[in-house]
Amino acid sequence: MLDAAEWSFAMEGAHPEVIRRARCRAPSNDADGVLRTITEARPGHVILHCPACPTRE
Repeated sequence: MLDAAEWSFAMEGAHPEVIRRARCRAPSNDADGVLRTITEARPGHVILHCPACPTRE
């Protein structure tokens, strides 16, 4: 699923295979990573400044 999704994220501390396959990283759950990532997901904004993340127009 991570390979097929346009937006795929690995949380900080995720299993190494998940990190390898995900296109982007998100902060840990302890750092409110899901909330922060969703909040930053808006048109024209590259989430977490991840160079592999696609941009939305």
